[in-house]
Parts: sequence; C-alpha cells; structure tokens
Amino acid sequence: MHFVCITLVQRGRYGNSQESGCEEGASEESCRQESAGEESARQEGSSQEGARQESRSQKGSAREESCKVARGAQCRLPEGSRSLREPSVSRDTPPSARAAMNHHAALEKAHSLLQTRSPAYEHLVERITQLLATNPEQLLHILYRVDVSQERVTEIFRTAAIDRIAPELASALLERLEQKLSLRQWYSQHHTIMQVRLRPYTASDAQTLFDAVVESFDELHRWLAWCRHGYSLEDARSWCTSAAEQYNAGTHFHHAVEAQIGGQWLFAGGCGITPTADQASGVAMLGYWTRSSLAGQSIATRASHHAIEHAFDQLGIERIEIIIATPNKASQRVAEKLGATREALLRSRIVVGDKRYDAFLYSILRAEWKPAAKF
Repeated sequence: MHFVCITLVQRGRYGNSQESGCEEGASEESCRQESAGEESARQEGSSQEGARQESRSQKGSAREESCKVARGAQCRLPEGSRSLREPSVSRDTPPSARAAMNHHAALEKAHSLLQTRSPAYEHLVERITQLLATNPEQLLHILYRVDVSQERVTEIFRTAAIDRIAPELASALLERLEQKLSLRQWYSQHHTIMQVRLRPYTASDAQTLFDAVVESFDELHRWLAWCRHGYSLEDARSWCTSAAEQYNAGTHFHHAVEAQIGGQWLFAGGCGITPTADQASGVAMLGYWTRSSLAGQSIATRASHHAIEHAFDQLGIERIEIIIATPNKASQRVAEKLGATREALLRSRIVVGDKRYDAFLYSILRAEWKPAAKF
C-alpha cells in the first residue's frame, strides 16, 4: 500500500490503487510580482491608497474563490468519513474504530515533520502551494482521503491569512497522519487477537459494516469493485440483506468475520465462499478482506482457514480458487499462508473502477488440504 504522506513529502505518488497564494491559490511567484508592483507604484508616486484597496479586493476575492473550491469539490470519501473527530489516545480508552490506518513508516515521517521545520516540511508546503495554483481539486481529494475533514479545510480557507493557507493545510494533513500513527501504535500495543470466528451476515450488521468500509476505504477500493466512492449506509444494508438471503438459499456463503479482543467480539472484515455456476464441478471461489485497524494480525488467514474447512466438510467442494490482482501483495501472502498453489497468470482478469489488472490464480484441493492446528 502507498499513502499520501509519501506523495507530498517525497514528491512521490498518492496510492496506486492516498500559503502564499492570491486568486484561487496563485503561485508564490505571482505574489512576489504583486509585491514588486506595489513597490514600484510607491516609487513612482502612484496612489498608495488605491493600490492597497486593489490588493485587499484581490485577496478577498481569493479567499472567496478558495472557499468555493473547498465547498464544491466532488472528490470525497463515502459520506460520514470526512467528519471524524478522533478522541485523545490513552492507554485505557481505545481509539475510534472508524479511524483508518496508514503505512507505519509514512506515519513516522509525518510525526517527525511535525516536530521541526525541516527542508522536507518546506517542500511539503511548496507542493501544496503548487497544487493550490494548478490543481486545487486534486489537493482537496488528497486531504479528504487522508480524513482531514471538509470542515477543517473550509475553516482554513475562510480564516487563514492568504499567505498562511498552504502551511495551515500542511499542518492539518500532518496532524491527521500523526493521529493515525498514535492509533496504530495503540492497536499494536493493546490488541491481542485471541480467536477469530465466522457467522452469516444479518440486517443488524449494516452500520458496523459501513463503519469498517469507511475506515478501510484507502486499502479496499484499490482491489474491491464494490468499494467505490459514494459507498453509503444504504449500500451496506442492501449487502447484508442480500448476503443473508443467499446464505439461507445455499447459493453463496458470505461470512462476517469477528475477532475476540479483550473479551469482546468485534467486526473484523469479511470472508466468502462462492460456488461456481456448475455446482457439479465442485469448484468454489474464496474472497477475504480485513478492516484496516486490525490488519497485520493474520485475521484474513485465520478466517479463510475456517471458510475452507466449512467448504470441504459441509458443502462438498473439491477445489477452491483465489484470483488476486498481481500488485495486491497482501492478499497473495494470505493465499500462500493457506498453502494455496499459484497455478497461472491471468491476463487482464480483474477490473476495479476504470483499471484492469493481470491476476494470479491460486488453488487449494480438498485432497491436498492439511488443516493447521494453530488456526
């Protein structure tokens, strides 16, 4: 996974599937030209008052335009994900389950940048200034996907001095990433997964599912076609109802995954077995995902193990296939931990949004399956 901290700090990229400005965030060079013009006017004896009034008018227009951009941009996470207010992280109180995690090294970098005004920090401010001038919508897209709330962004545009907009946005982004770092550290120190279990979805799972998808959007939407921009609570309700009906009908077996943490069972992701249309062939597809806040603890591996056991023992399945996009290394590691065999490279096999990916085909045969006691 790749994250926006690296994108802006090291001039890299956002995901792969995350202010010295004048009008609409004009460049720093434009502002220097404006200042030089004012100095020239003073030297030539021009009307100073008139120049000041014009400058104030331009700056007022800039802030008004910036606010319009902040309010009007359409590149956003699903509804509800931009108004997060994280609680302070303590050793006794678990952080909000809706906060998305990011790559640990990137978060550490953000934390260090907050402590100093290093050249890397100045480069971040410069990069934001450039985006303000050239592509403000992309900038807002980045900020929203890191969960810097729309309200926070709008407040900065509305209240910050015109030459402070870029530094304020940089600080807001880094502060959000530092919160994610604190949350990730808390989870790694306090979450010990005792057990993992599967159960059918019910209608009451909709809100919990929606919260997990919002939390994990950056990771999920790259590989899962259903996890798209605009994913809503109604989408979650529809899925839970459909999954329950299909499970009862015996056509698809989509499971809610729960992990036991601190004596409580928490929603941890999803895992499904889908028999092929030709049921006589005894072939089924396996899919899995884990919410971001509980990633890295073998939940998908353990859940998939239970699903495979159920498929072989109860459903008469003889062969299970897993199809994984070639860049999706995390899912490939799960398949390999399960003992699956990589059989083939399928060209242009997976479609997510407007992108097509080659995919690896993995398989697990009932005749070769060796249950692992550790699961």
